[in-house]
Amino acid sequence: FSGTSIMTLNKIIQVLCLSQLAFFNATAQEQTTNKKFRLLTYGLQDDTRRNAKGIIENKWSIEFYPVAGCIIDRKLEDSVKKENDKIHKLIQIEYGKDWEDKFFAEVEDEYKIEAEIDSLIKKKSFIEGKEIINPLPGAPFPMYPVDNDGNYIVTVSTYNRAWEEQKLYKLKVNYKKSAIKIIADYT
Repeated sequence: FSGTSIMTLNKIIQVLCLSQLAFFNATAQEQTTNKKFRLLTYGLQDDTRRNAKGIIENKWSIEFYPVAGCIIDRKLEDSVKKENDKIHKLIQIEYGKDWEDKFFAEVEDEYKIEAEIDSLIKKKSFIEGKEIINPLPGAPFPMYPVDNDGNYIVTVSTYNRAWEEQKLYKLKVNYKKSAIKIIADYT
């Protein structure tokens, strides 16, 4: 590519990012989901805690909404900050000034539970011999709590070479009792 081509490509990317941000700013607090608060984000997510964070987002009615990848310009950064400053104030009214510390402590607690469940499942004989390919390396199996007694529904899948999901099991796991029940066996 020539220098001119790269500069043109750069401008196109900036226009696309800014036009998306304008759209997302206009719709940031629309209730298109069941979330009460929407914070805009950019950059890479922590894939190992993605599921745990999603569970806590639902509990707190907060959504971290990605508007861009890693490469951003100052205008995008400033626009995201401006929007998020407004939303942070609303969240502080609802949850207090230390809401972020509490929120991310709950994410960490949830992740520890998920890691424990993941470990319990991987020790089972019906899993041990199977090749499990996770699109989020290091992340626990997708799961969600169903009650306050320690029960979770867990989906165990793998992926073929075309990255098509191949379901293996649907499980009910109680991490407090170290109990696993197969709800569905797709193998």
